[in-house]
Amino acid sequence: MSKNSKAKRDAKRKKLPARAHGGHTSRQIEPHGEMKDADGRVIAGIGRQGSDWVLVIGNQVIGGGASAAEVMAMFHCLADIQQKDGGGVFNSYTETFKAEAERDALEQGMTLDAYVERARAEMAEPGTESADEV
Repeated sequence: MSKNSKAKRDAKRKKLPARAHGGHTSRQIEPHGEMKDADGRVIAGIGRQGSDWVLVIGNQVIGGGASAAEVMAMFHCLADIQQKDGGGVFNSYTETFKAEAERDALEQGMTLDAYVERARAEMAEPGTESADEV
């Protein structure tokens, strides 16, 4: 390796356009809810990223989509898993998120509670959906 290698790399970096936070500035997540454990630590969050609703765990988006009802169902299923593992959880979310989730569920011809219960049932019996399609 030549003595000038580092100098060349540094010169190339200076010529490249600056990147702000990995280029994700236009895709910031607007917080709309959170799940906390019994000690008050945040386990998961719900947010809006552009026009999509997302479920976030450990600073990673793990699911989401255009339907707030679907993200609400994922949120409740995650709470069920946490409670089965022996931890109590506390869920909170904005009225905006809840209203969007209720609207999305109504578009499917269901109440939000019925939509969430259907998702819970599908998670409890993972093979049922694919068996109906065959």
